[in-house]
Amino acid sequence: MIDHIAIPVSDYERSKDFYKSALAPLDYVLIIEPSISGAGFGSDNNPDFWIQKSSNIAPIHVALSSKDRATVDVFHS
Repeated sequence: MIDHIAIPVSDYERSKDFYKSALAPLDYVLIIEPSISGAGFGSDNNPDFWIQKSSNIAPIHVALSSKDRATVDVFHS
């Protein structure tokens, strides 16, 4: 089982703002930001989705689950 995942981002502040908005419909919030280049998002005080500033960016696939189709639609909008 995966406990958490960290994805590299080239523009940390822009990515942090994007994920704050994009993950909100899934009840994910910014839980911890231990440095200016890393942030953990999650629900129930469990930061399981992380972003980290990096100059080494490569394609990655992440799939998130949702409560229902309506939440998926909000996420995509």
